[in-house]
Amino acid sequence: MSMELIGKLVNFIMSTISNWIGSNELIRDVFKIKDNKKQ
Repeated sequence: MSMELIGKLVNFIMSTISNWIGSNELIRDVFKIKDNKKQ
């Protein structure tokens, strides 16, 4: 695999993960629970 292809693959995976986390309310609820436990 060329470095350019690896770079494109990494960018695609990172954007997919960030979009999925941003739209996944379950993940947000989990983070809220963690924040509440810290306080």
